[in-house]
Amino acid sequence: MNIDLHIHTNNSDGDDSTKEIIKKTRDNDIELISITDHDTVMAYDDLKYINTDGIKIIPAVELSCAYNHEMRDILGYDIDLEKMKKILKRYESKEEDIKKEKELLKEYIKVFKDNGFIIDDGLEIIDGEKNEGYKKVIISAVSHEENVSKFPQIMNPSAFFWDNCANKKSSFYVDESRFFKTIKDTVEIIHEAGGLAFFAHPCIHHMSHNEVGKMLDEARKYGLDGVEVLHAKHSDEDVEYLLNYANNNHIYKSGGSDYHGSPKPDIKILIGRGNLNVEFDLIKDWTQNCKYML
Repeated sequence: MNIDLHIHTNNSDGDDSTKEIIKKTRDNDIELISITDHDTVMAYDDLKYINTDGIKIIPAVELSCAYNHEMRDILGYDIDLEKMKKILKRYESKEEDIKKEKELLKEYIKVFKDNGFIIDDGLEIIDGEKNEGYKKVIISAVSHEENVSKFPQIMNPSAFFWDNCANKKSSFYVDESRFFKTIKDTVEIIHEAGGLAFFAHPCIHHMSHNEVGKMLDEARKYGLDGVEVLHAKHSDEDVEYLLNYANNNHIYKSGGSDYHGSPKPDIKILIGRGNLNVEFDLIKDWTQNCKYML
C-alpha cells in the first residue's frame, strides 16, 4: 500500500494545484494521502470538484507554532474540516498580517544587508500574505548576480530559509516566533477540531537528538498524540531515534514526503529523496479509527 501523509498544494507554499496533486497520487499508485497545507484547509474545498475514487484521504493541516524562539510545525490529522475552518478564521486579521509582514520586511532587509547582500530599495508589503517579507527580499537578492555567486544557496529559497533565517545559530536568523502560537495552543486547536496532534519533522532543525527529545517531552505535556517519524529529510539515525521515542512514550507515528513541488525540487511525492517508504504497519493503530476519512 503506497502512503504519503505529508503533501502541500498551492493553497499554501506548494506550487501544485489540488487537482495536480490528485493526478500525481494516481500516477504513483498512492492509495492513502493527507494534504497538509500550512494553516489552511482550503484544498479540501477543491476536492469537492475532483474525482478521488480509489484514494483514501485523511483530512489534515500543518499548523505553525513557536518553540524556544524558533518556528516549528505540528500536524493535525483526522480533523473535522468545518471546525478547523472556524477555528482558523478566529485568528485571521488582514490588518495584523500586513503589520507583521512590514516589521519582518525591515528585519530581513537589515539581516541580508548585514551579511553582504545587495537588496533593492523600495520593497513594500502589499497584502500581508504569509512570508511576504521574506519573499520580497529573496526575490530581490536573487536578481543580483553578485549575491548568487557569493551565496548560491539562495537559489533554493525554502531550504535557505530553514537552514538560515529560521536557525538561531545563523547570522541570517530573524525571530518570527513572536507572531506564532505556542505548542500548547496549537495542540489544543487540533484537539478542538477533533484531530490528533503530531509533531512534524522534529529532526530537521539543527538540534541534537537529546534536544529533540526535550522538545517532544514538552509537547507531550500538552497532549501531543504522535510524531512524524518518516520524512524526506530524516536520516536513518533520526528514524531509529524517533521510532524508539514513540514506542517508549506510547505515542503514535506518522510519515510523509513533505512534497511541495518546485519550492523543494529534491523532494518527490511518495518517495521523498528516493528512499522514503511509509508502511501501513507504522500508522495502522490510529488510521484504522479515523472518524473523518474522505
